[in-house]
Amino acid sequence: MAIKKLSEMFRDIKNEKRKYHLSYDVINLDENFDGKYDEAKKLILYAISKTDPLDIKSFNASSLIIEYSEPQSKLHIYLKKNLAKYFNFSLSLIDVVVDKGKLVHLITSNPNTELNDNFQEYLNSIDASTIKHDIDDY
Repeated sequence: MAIKKLSEMFRDIKNEKRKYHLSYDVINLDENFDGKYDEAKKLILYAISKTDPLDIKSFNASSLIIEYSEPQSKLHIYLKKNLAKYFNFSLSLIDVVVDKGKLVHLITSNPNTELNDNFQEYLNSIDASTIKHDIDDY
């Protein structure tokens, strides 16, 4: 088995897709979303969709894994500007390391795959025209 040079590993890491973990809680559901959690979820997903992610997954009720083709240096600013008055949230970049010559994202979970399957259906059904809050372009 050929051993990669350190410079090749850094190049691979630089070119690796980036994943972010976003966990959130709704602020004042009744006042901001007429008590409808689906409306809150639609808003956060709509805002994220404007950032052009490659993929969004959800294995927990209020947590998302968002994948991009490259690092998103202004993602935290965008989310704070558009969502901070509606959500408390935490955004983290999931690190990439080399393990046995392969690039691996440092994330471990005990996912509820059924929840993610339902989430994907929900995500594909969102109609942007039903969003009641303004969200800036990315």
